[in-house]
Amino acid sequence: IVLGLGLLIFARTHSSFNGVYQIGLGYFLLAFSFLLIGLRQYIDDWVSIILANFMVIASLTFIGLGVLDFYRISSKSFIRLSVVCLGLLFAFFTYFTYFHTDTRWRIIVISLIISLQLLYLAFKLKAKNQDANYHLLAILYYTYIGSGLFFLLRCFSTYQETSIDNYMQAGVIHGLALIMFQLVTIVTCYTVSWSASDKLAQELKVQATIDPLTQVYNRRALQDIATKLIERAKRLKSCVSVILIDIDHFKTYNDDHGHPGGDDCLRKVAQKLASTVNRPSDLVARYGGEEFVVVMPGTDLEGAKRIAQALCEGVSSLGLAHAHSSTADHVTISLG
Repeated sequence: IVLGLGLLIFARTHSSFNGVYQIGLGYFLLAFSFLLIGLRQYIDDWVSIILANFMVIASLTFIGLGVLDFYRISSKSFIRLSVVCLGLLFAFFTYFTYFHTDTRWRIIVISLIISLQLLYLAFKLKAKNQDANYHLLAILYYTYIGSGLFFLLRCFSTYQETSIDNYMQAGVIHGLALIMFQLVTIVTCYTVSWSASDKLAQELKVQATIDPLTQVYNRRALQDIATKLIERAKRLKSCVSVILIDIDHFKTYNDDHGHPGGDDCLRKVAQKLASTVNRPSDLVARYGGEEFVVVMPGTDLEGAKRIAQALCEGVSSLGLAHAHSSTADHVTISLG
């Protein structure tokens, strides 16, 4: 209940994360289902056996859907599998409760279904092994694989038993099954929370280094990264070229087109600069206002001149109307 409540609050405050709400809902269903199972001797068998175990599989379905949605993995086939499993569980549990009472076969059926769901989730996670959160996906993958195989082992172990009169006193492997189910619950919450934390940290890092208007590096990032590039060039006895860029008569352009027009001009110029200077080692940053800086390690003066000319021509080709410029009828840049 506590894990479910925490995830529902998290889902409400961080709506950009898919799947967290479903996982939280799954935890609430799981808590309620175990409560009904624990009341086996005090409430109707339909509620404590059929409905309770149906809710166990439904909770695992919600948890699985949440995990797949969180990691942006297609869940359509898992939904189909779970719907079939829920239908089979309802049918078999009804039969083995009212028509041919047999606790042993009920345990075999639900263990097989849980095993199928967990192993299928592991299979889906395996296909996502190139994700940036690979280490977290690996934790989930091996947890689901291990738990799925355990429940499969429980099927064979239960099949070999002669009879089970009381589920609550059924033996060690059935007690371990409850622990394994809790392990799946805890590890799922742990890995999803850690993944979300990693993603939020990455977003904060991007916000600290990227200019939100132009989507190139900001001045702070320029100072940090350029310093490292220059220090590296000194160690390698290599050259570094720096191009300073200014949009011509930008104040006049901004006055004529308003701030939205000026912002659009800055975005388009920045995009043209970044697409022209496209080596991974090069740095394009907004220095302030309408000023930009390009840092190019390993580029000599002649190479920098060629790139500067390409930048001039690229911005000019944008054709941004500049009616009151003293030098051109469209936006141009000056470089040094």
